[in-house]
Amino acid sequence: MNSHINEYKKAGFDVSVLAFCKDALFSTERKHLNSNSKWIIRPYILPITKCIILTKILQFYMKTIVAIHSWIGNYDVIQTELWGLRSCFCKSRGVKYLVDVHSDIAYEAKEERNQPQWYVDYCFEQQKEFVGNADICIVVSENLKKQLEINTGNKIKDHVVISCGVDINRFTTALKPDYKELNLENRIVIGYCGGLQRWQNFGQMIDLVTRLHQLDERIFFMVCSNSDSTIYQKQLDNLGEENYLFKGLSSKDVPAHLKLLDAGLLLRSDLILNKVASPTKICEYLAAGVPMICTRHSGDYARSITHGINGFVADEPDFTESEVKGLLLWLHKVKANREEIANVCMESVKDRTFEAEFNILANKL
Repeated sequence: MNSHINEYKKAGFDVSVLAFCKDALFSTERKHLNSNSKWIIRPYILPITKCIILTKILQFYMKTIVAIHSWIGNYDVIQTELWGLRSCFCKSRGVKYLVDVHSDIAYEAKEERNQPQWYVDYCFEQQKEFVGNADICIVVSENLKKQLEINTGNKIKDHVVISCGVDINRFTTALKPDYKELNLENRIVIGYCGGLQRWQNFGQMIDLVTRLHQLDERIFFMVCSNSDSTIYQKQLDNLGEENYLFKGLSSKDVPAHLKLLDAGLLLRSDLILNKVASPTKICEYLAAGVPMICTRHSGDYARSITHGINGFVADEPDFTESEVKGLLLWLHKVKANREEIANVCMESVKDRTFEAEFNILANKL
């Protein structure tokens, strides 16, 4: 949201944000809100998934508030997330309506959160109403745009991809930390940075690194995560404590530590959730000059990663024997040409900044 606010301001717009918050009227955090925008805070009155009646009351309330402010504010552009776009009460006056979609909420409701069927159907209704009526649909990937068209049965009129990009300056200015005791210069360092949720397939990552280490003892696994790894400890023990480092990091320390890696992991399974995504890790690894080991279900990887050059793309998280051997040969190539491949990685992500992608949207307004 802050990125949108700042870029709209730079493009010459006066920006207002209508925010629905549970503690809207009493929050002590207002002093931290972005000063480039006027803030309109309204209370979030009901839970959204308790029952269909409460959900529809909540949405009617939100749409009415949006409509009232669209009348009062005389806006040129109204951008919302999926739940709050134009209602029949909104006064058009040539306003451009934008809907910002980050994921397939209908799929997530059904497959990931096990919501009741009425709520899943309701999510499909919202997609059809709001995505279909928007003048411009903002999506995180081309795959998400295609999935929304499948879900709604309609072609999207116009769309812009604003992916999970990266602040490149954070990575170009970061300096590698010193881990002399680990002798990483003589190791092939495979790394992972992020959470350990089930869908991240961390267990398969350990298995893959272990299989590679059995073929080449230089393989070293670096994990940067603040998650609890207890359930994976037996697998890590099998790898050997001298062959991995598990380290919790603050966000400001991530760019420097990623530069220690020779390759980064992103192993996603064949789920719609994964295929429509734009994982932040892709841009962060590449901006740090780190090529990727990923699967063909890893979101919009193909936009920036070329197999055998700045990435190795497998079919599934459980690598076949031939894929493991091919991956090791590729890692040897990466290690031998580390600086050259780092430059390729950084070049492949230079246009994946929020500013660059927002400019495409700004030119449509």
